[in-house]
Amino acid sequence: MATIKGTYKGNLRNEMTHVQSGNTILTDAPTDNHGKGEAFSPTDLACAALAGCMMTIMGISAQGHKFDIDGTTYTVKKTMNAAAESCPVGRSLHPDVIVNITMNFQG
Repeated sequence: MATIKGTYKGNLRNEMTHVQSGNTILTDAPTDNHGKGEAFSPTDLACAALAGCMMTIMGISAQGHKFDIDGTTYTVKKTMNAAAESCPVGRSLHPDVIVNITMNFQG
């Protein structure tokens, strides 16, 4: 079980610490949603988490099949809908959220 402790710092910024490792991250609201955009937004983190999770699972599979995917690169592009809609991170749990995934392999 992971424990993350967070503090709302004001001005739409959060500071969160992963207790086990001590690693700390900041989030800011994006500039198109009243923020400074000086750090990942929560929705940026959700997109990055999806990509990181996919690469981790692929890495586990690669190790099991004895091939190397080290150095694989990826790009995540996030497009937001209207600001009036509810939180995209929360909506990501709903089937209405569309995730388009394209994987390009070189070999």
